[in-house]
Amino acid sequence: MTKKVILLTAALVFALAATAMAAGTATLNVTATVQDICTVAGSPGSIDFGSIDPSNPGPVLGAVTSPTVTCTNGTAFTVTNANTYTLDDGGGNTFTYTVSGEIVDGNGTGAPVAILTGASVTQAQYGTAPAGAYTDTLTYDFLP
Repeated sequence: MTKKVILLTAALVFALAATAMAAGTATLNVTATVQDICTVAGSPGSIDFGSIDPSNPGPVLGAVTSPTVTCTNGTAFTVTNANTYTLDDGGGNTFTYTVSGEIVDGNGTGAPVAILTGASVTQAQYGTAPAGAYTDTLTYDFLP
């Protein structure tokens, strides 16, 4: 009889243990949203033509430190600027310059891109300008 009680007790323990260890399933919904954005770094940049000798036949290349723009991969972006590329001495004297490698509308890659890569001014542009300090400010807006 003791063997029967032990066997019944063991069977009951195993049955309860199996019930307590019953498997279940749980699910989790995971979501993320990648935003359509453009960020600008390294602003303000600069273009420095240095000290220009008007008798120099030119052209004079500017030292460019360009900000960069990074747009989400695949994000179409629009570049707006109202830049005239005109240096002004604040007294009504001006001369123009050109930029190269300027960024235009496009699609982001997720990697930073220089806003512009070069600038130059020719002797025809600065040769008749009066002596003085000339400045300009370039403004670019990036809209995804």
